[in-house]
Amino acid sequence: CVLPSDQTGTFDGKWRMAPVPIAVAAGQFSDYEKSVIRMAVQRWNALASAVYGMPLLDPGPSGVTESSIARPSFVCGNSADNPPMISGSSYIGRVTIYKNATWPYPNAPTAIAITSTCPTSATPLNIFYKGMIDLNYQSFFVSGKRVPDLQSILVHEFGHLLGLRHSCETTTSREGVPSCNDPGLNPAYKEAVMYPVFGFAPDGSGEKRYKLNSNDEGRMNCLYIGS
Repeated sequence: CVLPSDQTGTFDGKWRMAPVPIAVAAGQFSDYEKSVIRMAVQRWNALASAVYGMPLLDPGPSGVTESSIARPSFVCGNSADNPPMISGSSYIGRVTIYKNATWPYPNAPTAIAITSTCPTSATPLNIFYKGMIDLNYQSFFVSGKRVPDLQSILVHEFGHLLGLRHSCETTTSREGVPSCNDPGLNPAYKEAVMYPVFGFAPDGSGEKRYKLNSNDEGRMNCLYIGS
């Protein structure tokens, strides 16, 4: 566990049990996209398996599990059309990844993806009981639009799903959260997969940043491996 003194506020919470099961919305993702999802999962699982002896994410026994549950309008709470993920000490559902041809976040139109988690208040960190990942296929990933590197985006979003906030923030006033605009910012924060900004080449292709660095690994270890 390595947590720099200026990153003490960069956690959202954690899951009580690992590995966290994930799925994709049924019929939305190609075999290629599923293979990229598995590669992104493995970036975090390789770290956890090497140090902790178990994975952090479970995409299913083969390929990536598909979920027939329609995207809920609100991820938190439990209902017939938005069933619980956890019962007692077991997972009975999965965090689902959705493609969104119509982006449901009008206040964040330029977001490539958004991960939502539902926390239960706990000390020292909140405990997640449900989550969801949305990919913006209205403004990105489609013909005529910029095409981010899908593996890089998913590795980043899985970091959020597991409880990491960005390595720094472009606008923040929270204690323990460094500013990305600080000229003295630790270079490792910019090189991290959890850095908040992804660049694009002139041809619209996205920056590739999917290899965990020491800052990504150190902070994740504080959530699971070092706890």
